[in-house]
Amino acid sequence: MDPKLHNIFSCPIYETSLNLNIKLINEYCLRLNKSTAGVVRSNQGGWQSPAIDSRELPILATEIKKHANLFKKKLLLKDSLKICNMWVNMNGYKDSNIKHAHPRCTLSGVYYVKVPSQSGGINFFNPVDDLLDSDWHHVKRENYNKYNSLTWTFEPVENLMLLFPSWLRHSVLPHLNKKERVSISFNLR
Repeated sequence: MDPKLHNIFSCPIYETSLNLNIKLINEYCLRLNKSTAGVVRSNQGGWQSPAIDSRELPILATEIKKHANLFKKKLLLKDSLKICNMWVNMNGYKDSNIKHAHPRCTLSGVYYVKVPSQSGGINFFNPVDDLLDSDWHHVKRENYNKYNSLTWTFEPVENLMLLFPSWLRHSVLPHLNKKERVSISFNLR
């Protein structure tokens, strides 16, 4: 029998580019920022809105639901998914988000509205990063890949949407541009 390499316990990330009018969405986010006090959750600096009604951004909400339900089919999940909350994130110079997950949800995601250069990627943590770090701290890697990495980073791009299992811990690296980065995060259940 030839040797086989089995990929078990995979951790999927769904990535798609949308073709939405980011100018209108950005204007909505700016108006919300001027009229609403922010909240502090995982954000280190920056502004995060309280939950917004997905009906405020109906075209984006439709795209989120469409792609989330495509993703859940790939994951062989039965129940249809609905948006349970959405919020706006605005990060200024050196703002970031600490490591966190989204408990009691099925899928989570982010949609990038305004992305200047050096906007700080979204950093996903290997679900067994604590074990890799303690048990493989001495192991030299020829190269980093999906089997031996502690983290995996996606760089933000305007009109990009990422969906991921809500239990997957993630952070946002520091934003290193003087112009604000704007994104919209959401959870589905």
